[in-house]
Amino acid sequence: MILVTGGTGFLGREIVGRLLLSRPNERIGLLVRPAPGVSAADRVARLLNELFGQDDAAAYTNRVEVIAGDVAEDEFGIGSAEFQSLASRTDE
Repeated sequence: MILVTGGTGFLGREIVGRLLLSRPNERIGLLVRPAPGVSAADRVARLLNELFGQDDAAAYTNRVEVIAGDVAEDEFGIGSAEFQSLASRTDE
């Protein structure tokens, strides 16, 4: 799995789109900070809709793993066990 932080930001969205298109056999992990009133999963769904359109976004959903967390926190704020699991599944 390729882990991307900042995937919903200006540059990150470009990287995520290009990775999904150019690496069709790779899973993409997106570390996304929930926003007030918007879950990390909802932010990623919105991102995929904006990148690929509502009809085509579903084709990419199964390749994206949403990790709700914050890069500024220790262990991304997800806890030791989940952090270790994420680290063991991440190749890039």
